[in-house]
Amino acid sequence: LLAVDGRRYTAQPAGRGALRVIGRPDSINGVDGAVGDPRVARNVLDGADRADGTRAEADTWLAPWDETQRAALTLVFDHPVALGVVRLRNYSKTPRRGAQDFELYADDRIVYRGVLRRATGSGRARWQSVLFTDAEPLIDAYAPEVYRAHEEGEAMLLVNEGRVVSGEHVVQAEKQRAATARAAARSGAPAHVPRPTTAVTPRA
Repeated sequence: LLAVDGRRYTAQPAGRGALRVIGRPDSINGVDGAVGDPRVARNVLDGADRADGTRAEADTWLAPWDETQRAALTLVFDHPVALGVVRLRNYSKTPRRGAQDFELYADDRIVYRGVLRRATGSGRARWQSVLFTDAEPLIDAYAPEVYRAHEEGEAMLLVNEGRVVSGEHVVQAEKQRAATARAAARSGAPAHVPRPTTAVTPRA
């Protein structure tokens, strides 16, 4: 989880800049007698990466699957923040146990809905990024991690300001929009390049 200036957020349960991580459920502890399993929700922010970009099993989050209830991870900040990038990585010890469909909400409104890539390979190939920024350094760094499910035979529709777009056009459009916004800011003129809007409804 990165801020617009590239800083990484870590869990801070209390104090200035507090960030709490709440998993529903938090882990598999209590299921079928499981006790002391370290794969808890806060690992999504605080787990340590290995040199090859992977993580030890103890530094992951594992929640029991329930067909009647969606697993949810809530990040609670103690003050308003501007997110730049949300990076995700699927469960890889047993790939079939990973997640597939997921949604991101901000203040109880949906801001992204997509497919989480099944875990394969190692290192950077395991990461998947969702961009929420105009900052070109972040776009350059994390655009290669944007997952395009349609390129693997799954259906995906990408819409930007009412126009259907796909593939590299999305990344290039983001760079062009960011460059136009920066140029307008330097000149003092209105940018007239708002981020794509989404029709949203409060989460049930």
